[in-house]
Amino acid sequence: METNAALYHSTSAPVPFMNFPAFPVDNASVSCIRADTVVLLFADSQKQLEQDLDAFAPDKPVLVITPDDCAAQAFSFLQLPLSGLTTLTYFQHHAEELLYQVQKYGMAVEPQFVRHAARVIDAERKAALPIARMYLHAEKAASVFTQREQKMINLLLNGVSTSDIARELHYSPLTVKRYISDMVSRLNAGDRVNFIRILMLRGWIVQEKEWNGTSYASTD
Repeated sequence: METNAALYHSTSAPVPFMNFPAFPVDNASVSCIRADTVVLLFADSQKQLEQDLDAFAPDKPVLVITPDDCAAQAFSFLQLPLSGLTTLTYFQHHAEELLYQVQKYGMAVEPQFVRHAARVIDAERKAALPIARMYLHAEKAASVFTQREQKMINLLLNGVSTSDIARELHYSPLTVKRYISDMVSRLNAGDRVNFIRILMLRGWIVQEKEWNGTSYASTD
């Protein structure tokens, strides 16, 4: 694809440059290439990108190219008014395809960013689901609590009262209180609420959620 473009430095006027597939954006001083139909911005931070968008005030679709090692944080760039996002390596191999998509469909995003977006959306959906039940992570807690104590904690986590725990485990309420008091003291928690908070901070509590008949377990 032969596309006339102009190379923009932050402190200089545009100068003629070669076609897009040969665009050598390994130079951090290169900020922007403006073509007849698409503006290319090279950015490695959101702050810089926001400044460039203000400075260049693009009146055409903007395709952002980011260094490969900045891909993880570059996902947040999609919050800005862009028409595309790609890493440098992907751009070097798929320049024509990306530019075609921007011009025809108004959007072109490298597949890895699409997959990341899907994971984020899925994680947010799962986080919003109501908790079906909670239980202690047996392997993580095995060195601190006996199996009998873990059963008590699991009942406690799901809102079972002391008297109901006693009936469930065939103990007296006084015995259950003594067990719980001992476990609270073992973690220097002070009370039951702080005890559960410490378990959660340690990542020892599993939250199980359900959606469409499928269960999801998480310690987050």
